[in-house]
Amino acid sequence: MSWAGGQLLVLLWAFTSRASSLNIPFEVEQPPTITNHTAGPIIALPFDSTLTIRCDAKGNPPPEYRWTKDGQELNLPNIPTIKTDNRNGTFMFHKKHFTQFQGKYRCFAFNKLGTAMTEEIEIIVP
Repeated sequence: MSWAGGQLLVLLWAFTSRASSLNIPFEVEQPPTITNHTAGPIIALPFDSTLTIRCDAKGNPPPEYRWTKDGQELNLPNIPTIKTDNRNGTFMFHKKHFTQFQGKYRCFAFNKLGTAMTEEIEIIVP
């Protein structure tokens, strides 16, 4: 091995031993991105027993979710037949509520770094 090659190895060893002592976080913060969502329009038919609207996003810190209906903040009523999933923005409701939830929806996933949103999802009840 040449003298220059030996020096290169010593420098490489010094760099990697110093770099291994650095505390580099494995997870980098990132704004939310939508990974899966329900596309519309959705037609709720009488023989459907439930209707599920999905909104999944990833981000670090993990995103929180909010929905709008017809451009207004959606506050889901506390009804046992309406189920929400706190880990993502998905919600499901029973057919007896279909007409109450007819309209245009949009999901917003947000954290301290930003907000991602879906296209509008229209629910149509014939």
